[in-house]
Amino acid sequence: MPFHNPQNLKSALSILAVLSLLGLSACSQVPMPLVQTTENARVQVLSRKQATRPTIGTAKEVYAQAEIMAQRWSAHAEPVYLEGRFISSNGLNDAPIDAVWSFAFVSAQKPGKVFQVVSRSETTKLAAQELKQSTLSALEPLEVRAWSLDSSLMLQKARRVTEMIPYPVPKMVLSMNQDHRLVWKIPQLSPMPELNFDAMNGQVLETRR
Repeated sequence: MPFHNPQNLKSALSILAVLSLLGLSACSQVPMPLVQTTENARVQVLSRKQATRPTIGTAKEVYAQAEIMAQRWSAHAEPVYLEGRFISSNGLNDAPIDAVWSFAFVSAQKPGKVFQVVSRSETTKLAAQELKQSTLSALEPLEVRAWSLDSSLMLQKARRVTEMIPYPVPKMVLSMNQDHRLVWKIPQLSPMPELNFDAMNGQVLETRR
């Protein structure tokens, strides 16, 4: 198109202007870089982790925190009792009620006394107190080295044995039995009896009368 003609020159400039506008529009619709999207996702994950309450977890997860507190109470603290109330089928104390993990520790340096740690789902930190003249002080220390099955895996195995376990579990206890074995005690719906599981391998144990 010859540009010595003013009319042709005007038409050419108009076409160039339209093309420039189309180019700017296309650039404005280019998606954000993938790096930024990945960064946003990472921030969201971190936010979820930060929002998780330290008082909610499996028995072992919360026990790890309780043990640290007990060691501050006494360097020779040993666990003698672990109890969960209203535990969900996933093994967490995250039921929409006041679900609880409770732990009791004793120490030869503090005869007749018990250090109790309680983790409530509705609070933001674990609570602890020293109890005197508690019947728990006479219990045999838990053989935690034989504790292989966390609450999550234990309930998973229990479901393979029976469909009579109520959820959330009203009460599940980790303790030593009469044969000095570490066991999980899990209730069933009435009139079915409580079940005892070996905390190391999940084997169902006979309950002595």
